[in-house]
Amino acid sequence: MYPSRPDTDVSRQPLPVGVLIAACFGNALEFYSVTVYAFVATTLSPLFFPHNNPAVSILLTFGLFGISYLVRPIGGIVVGAYGDRKGRRAALLLTLEITLVGTALMVATPSYARIGLWAPLLVLMARILQGFALGGELGSATAYLMEQGPAHRKPLFASLQLASQGLGGIVAATAGLIFTNLTPEHRASWGWRLMLAMPLFLAPIGIYIRRHLNESYEFLNSERARVSTARLIYHYRSMIVLSAATIAALTANIYFRVYLPAFVSSNLGLPAWSPFVLMYITSVINMIVVPVVARISTPENSRRIMMGALVLLTLAVWPAIVMVTRHPTVMHMLVGCSILTVLGAIYSAPQSYVIASIFPTQMRSVGVATSYNVAVLAFGGFAPAIYSGLVQMTGNPRSPAAYLLGACAVSFVSLFFLPNRTIAPPTRQAATPLPLALLQQAHVGRRSMQHSGC
Repeated sequence: MYPSRPDTDVSRQPLPVGVLIAACFGNALEFYSVTVYAFVATTLSPLFFPHNNPAVSILLTFGLFGISYLVRPIGGIVVGAYGDRKGRRAALLLTLEITLVGTALMVATPSYARIGLWAPLLVLMARILQGFALGGELGSATAYLMEQGPAHRKPLFASLQLASQGLGGIVAATAGLIFTNLTPEHRASWGWRLMLAMPLFLAPIGIYIRRHLNESYEFLNSERARVSTARLIYHYRSMIVLSAATIAALTANIYFRVYLPAFVSSNLGLPAWSPFVLMYITSVINMIVVPVVARISTPENSRRIMMGALVLLTLAVWPAIVMVTRHPTVMHMLVGCSILTVLGAIYSAPQSYVIASIFPTQMRSVGVATSYNVAVLAFGGFAPAIYSGLVQMTGNPRSPAAYLLGACAVSFVSLFFLPNRTIAPPTRQAATPLPLALLQQAHVGRRSMQHSGC
C-alpha cells in the first residue's frame, strides 16, 4: 500500500512515486481520450452519422464532442460529492473505471451501416460516460495531491494534475501524426479504433495502482459534512462562481491555442502537420513550467504570481495574434502560441492550490471539480465556435483576441474578491445559508490581499 502522509504540516519527505503516478494517471489518460476524439472526428462522421451533406455529418460528430462538456459539471458534482463522503481513493477508482467502460463502448460500437441508429446512440452514451468521468477526476485528484503534500509544497502537489495533461497531449500528438499517415481505408477500418483503444491497455494499470493507495491523512481526520451536497453547493455558490471566474483566462487561452493552428492551417495555408508539432511543444512547456513555478509558489505568494502572469498574458495576446496572422509561417505560429502557453502555465501553476484552499476538506473535491467544470463549460466548450464566429462576422482574423482579453479581465477582477482562507461549511441547524457572511469573508480576503501587496 502507498501510505498516506502522517503529518502534512511537518513532513518534508517526498511522496512515493506510486502516489504521484496514481493521482495524475487518470487525468492524463482522459485528456488523451478527449483530444484524440477530435483528431478522428472526420473519419467517424461518415461511419456513424451518414448524411448527404458531409458538413452535417461533421457537425453531428463534433456535437457529440460538445456533449462531454455539458455532462462534465454533473460528473464534477456527483463524483466530487462521492469523494468528499467516501474518500479520495474511492472517487479516483470510480472515474478510471467509468473511463474504461466508456472507452470500451466507443471502440466496440459497430458502424451505422451494420446496426443503424444504435450506432450513434452508443457513441453518444460513450461520450457521456467519458465526459462524466473527466468532470469528476480533476477535483478528486487535486484534493488528494494537495492533502498528501507537506505544507510548504502544497501549491506544487496541487499543480501536478494540470502538468499531467501535458503528458496526455504528447501521446495524443504522436497518435495524431501516426493516424494522418495512414491510408483513408486503414483509418476507416481499424485506425480510429486503435487510436481510441489506448486507454483500454493502460487503464487497468492505473486501477491496480489506485486500489493500493491509502486515503489521505487530512481526509481521514476531517469531520464529514452533516448536510446535503446540494446545501453545500448552495452555501458555497459565491465561491464556486468566483473560482470559475479565475479559471476563465486559463480556459479561454487553452482553447484559443486550439483554435488558432486549425484556423491558420485551413485559411492561411500552413501544412497539416503543424498543429501536431505545436501540441508537442506546448505540452512540453506545460509539463516543465507548471511544476517549476509551483515549486517556488507558497501559500503567501501564489496570488501575486497569478496576478503578474495575468497582466503579462493580457499584454501579450494582441502581439501574438498579430504575429501569427500577419506573417503566417510555422515558426511564427509556434513562437506566438508558445508565448501564450508559457504565460498561461505560470498563471495556472498556483491556481489549483488557491482554489482548493478556500474549500474545507468536507467540500474540497466537489468544490474544485464544480469550479473547473463550470469554467470550462462557460468559457471553453463554445470558445472555438465563438472565435470562428467573430472572424466570420468581422472579417478580421484578429478579432478572437477580444474574447480572450475579456476572459482575462474577468479573471483579474475575480482574484481581488476570492477569499484567502477556508470558509466553514454550514451546519445542519442552519435554516438558510448566509450570503452576507460569504460576502463579508470575501471582503476580508480582498482587504488582506491589498495589505499584502497583491
